[in-house]
Amino acid sequence: MSATPAGLDQSLRQQLVSQQPFALLDETGINTLFDSALVRRFAIGSRLLRPDELPAEVFLVLRGEVRLLVNSGSEEITLCKRGSGQLIGWSSLVRAEACEWVQASTDLEVIAFPGDLWIKLIREQINFASYFYNLPGLQE
Repeated sequence: MSATPAGLDQSLRQQLVSQQPFALLDETGINTLFDSALVRRFAIGSRLLRPDELPAEVFLVLRGEVRLLVNSGSEEITLCKRGSGQLIGWSSLVRAEACEWVQASTDLEVIAFPGDLWIKLIREQINFASYFYNLPGLQE
């Protein structure tokens, strides 16, 4: 895994600020979230989230594809694959209980947002919170 220094470049910020859920944040929330973000790269097969561990970050897939996994007896089964635009990690944080199991199925580039900041924004910004409370998690 590799990471680019903190903060998102201006062109990426402009793309995201008009898209939900980011468009639901006020200017302070957007700036705080984007200034704390990292662009990370993961190799194929890397585990991003585990079902037995609360994530420290929420990821937005920029490039590549992830597999959402479930356990069936002693086997890992792919529930679905998701690509660019998919947010992962938020469901476990909102529930305060790990429920996501995600692995890179290709080389992957994501934006990583600090989980504690994500929860702070959910607590402080009602429109942002409402978006997630009404959105079912893919692995719930």
